[in-house]
Amino acid sequence: MKESMKKLITLSVPIKAFASMIFAGIMVLYMVSGVAYNVITGEALEYAIPFAFVVQVALLSTIISVLWNVFTGDTVIKNRRFAKRLIMFTLSLLPVLALCFFTFLAIPAGWTMPWFISVLAVSVFVVILAILSEIYFKKTGERYTEALNKYKQKQISKNA
Repeated sequence: MKESMKKLITLSVPIKAFASMIFAGIMVLYMVSGVAYNVITGEALEYAIPFAFVVQVALLSTIISVLWNVFTGDTVIKNRRFAKRLIMFTLSLLPVLALCFFTFLAIPAGWTMPWFISVLAVSVFVVILAILSEIYFKKTGERYTEALNKYKQKQISKNA
């Protein structure tokens, strides 16, 4: 029993911490995008956050955190490049975001446009993260390959 609790805690703590960071980030991004939307369009935005939005962001943060740990962690999917795992994560998240989108369309409110701006900003961030990680991993791989080739040449010349 103790081992199963230890495993549960080991798995749940990173998910909880990441979900908390995502929740806080989405709330801050929502407020910033609300101000930007207000400045750009001139429409008055009520800065009170509806309860339905808070619940949806909490659920979304938890789902994102679980999917992130499944696809980018090393416990479930191994031996795949980070960009491929990030693409799988994004594709698995699309139905969840579509559900959020249709929920917002069913409940018309003035707070939906800043939410769409926030989701767009997060999507752009994921794409930029994938591109930068691929460039970084490619450069790192090239350096390791170069060092390995130098080592092999040194070993060949030493043995000859």
